[in-house]
Amino acid sequence: RQGRWLIEGNGVAPDIEVDNLPYATAKGGDAQLDRAIAELLARLQREPIPNPVAQPLPVRGTPAHDGTR
Repeated sequence: RQGRWLIEGNGVAPDIEVDNLPYATAKGGDAQLDRAIAELLARLQREPIPNPVAQPLPVRGTPAHDGTR
C-alpha cells in the first residue's frame, strides 16, 4: 500500500488478563507465570490425569520388536 501507514492490530486477546507490574518483574517476579501455574494446578485438581501403567522390562537378551517385521 504505497503511501499509507500500516498499524499493527490488536492481536489475540488473552484468556485470562494478568497485570505484570514492572516493579515486581524487576524484582524477579512473573505474575503471568504464577497465574498460569495456579490455573494448571487447579485444572489438575478438577481433572486428574491417571498415571500410565509401566510395561514390564523384557528379559535381558530378548530382541526388541518394533512391529515392522
